[in-house]
Amino acid sequence: MLLLLLLLLLLLLLLLLLLLLLLLLLLLLLLLLIIIILLLLIIIITIVCENRYQIKV
Repeated sequence: MLLLLLLLLLLLLLLLLLLLLLLLLLLLLLLLLIIIILLLLIIIITIVCENRYQIKV
């Protein structure tokens, strides 16, 4: 009986670890997405500014 309880505890711990890993992965993906969006915004803004500058000149 004790062995069974230990196994259950181990399984629970493993599940918790997996959940934590999944959460970390999700956070990393979110961070990556935010960085990519920011980079795209910067690129678009610079292109627009250059186009405006060219039109003025």
